[in-house]
Amino acid sequence: VTGNQVIQGDLTVQGTTTTIDTTNLDVKDKNITLNYGTGDTSANANGAGITIQDAVSATEDATILWDTTSDDFNFSHAVFVSGSISTNASLSGQSINLSSSGYGTIEVGGVTGAFIDLKRPNSDDYDLRLITDGTGGVIDTGSGELTLKRQGSTKLATTSTGIDVT
Repeated sequence: VTGNQVIQGDLTVQGTTTTIDTTNLDVKDKNITLNYGTGDTSANANGAGITIQDAVSATEDATILWDTTSDDFNFSHAVFVSGSISTNASLSGQSINLSSSGYGTIEVGGVTGAFIDLKRPNSDDYDLRLITDGTGGVIDTGSGELTLKRQGSTKLATTSTGIDVT
């Protein structure tokens, strides 16, 4: 068949491989279901996802795959977000790298305060905990010196000659 064709009604293709050789694929539906028709159990969904062939090199694909053992998506490569990330749950991982060429921020907590734990490897014990409860505490290292402030007033500051305590 050559030229444009219009199929009115549903199209069902039965087979193990369907290849669409096109430059653009436009889908009007808002939701694409992967793993459809496999009994709809989470064990069957393991490894379901998206593969971008040869995204990194001629021999390396990029993938976003579902892992049923941990109930999360695994990205084969780093994820770059140009906007903000918001969550109502925990944000965890190996590391969070904010902007290597400028400033970045991490905001934690809400009206009742928050804390950030820096934990030792392979442990739930923390080595440093930064806690806030809305009293206006600031730790500032922007000038190359350490300054601790409370409600805008410097309480402890390092200087080139020592430490100033207020």
